[in-house]
Amino acid sequence: MKNQLLFILSFVAFTHTNAQSIALKFYGGIRSESEYRFRGSSRGEWPKVPVNNENSISIFKTESAFVMPALAFEQSNGNFGELGFALKSKYNQKQYFSQFDTGTSLNIREKINYGITKGSGFDVQLEYNIRFRKKEEVLKWVPFMGFLFNMNASSMTFTPSYVDIFAREESRMGVAAGVVPRIQYNMGKRWFLDFSASFFVFSFNLEHSAYRNPAFTEQQQENDTFTSGLFDRYWIRVGTGWKIPLKNKKMNIE
Repeated sequence: MKNQLLFILSFVAFTHTNAQSIALKFYGGIRSESEYRFRGSSRGEWPKVPVNNENSISIFKTESAFVMPALAFEQSNGNFGELGFALKSKYNQKQYFSQFDTGTSLNIREKINYGITKGSGFDVQLEYNIRFRKKEEVLKWVPFMGFLFNMNASSMTFTPSYVDIFAREESRMGVAAGVVPRIQYNMGKRWFLDFSASFFVFSFNLEHSAYRNPAFTEQQQENDTFTSGLFDRYWIRVGTGWKIPLKNKKMNIE
């Protein structure tokens, strides 16, 4: 974590050099990527009790909405660097199995809680965006091509509340690189809209899993794997921003 923080600070220092303005930005969008999901006992047979070999935390490709605040540093040539941050969270989600209530003659199905899952994660995205048109041109629509470096982490835990069911843990830390085509629409001297798509070309992940079966040794309970991917994620974002001129620097606003 110390190295990642040093890298982020170095990026901010580099993009801040010769910057003529700072932009406060806020995005909303859709992301398509792999996330942890809990898969529990099947519900197709009755009566049914949960069993360990049917419970798992797996990675599934999914689409979800997200929000992302960001800080951009615009340079005198119109290029800008950007630092953005997004969170993921799924807390205290109860997992159930169903069975017949044998205490009655009506064969009523009852839902029984056998554990709770908690998930969390974050993305830190660094971008450098190159302006296609000259800074001196007065334009409403301004195209850019950006390059991204993304640092991310996610995890999910399953804590059982049912006898003979074992806890599970999954976590992942990764980095990715890609491209960000974007276009900005200037609504006035400082307000602007930002439309962009982030395509993650390369990704590398270190994944850790644990299955807390007391019959296994601690080493047998845990496993680490390294994975990589090509074009396995993308984000579609729409944002708005407000430019703030830096002190003692003239800002050429279109």
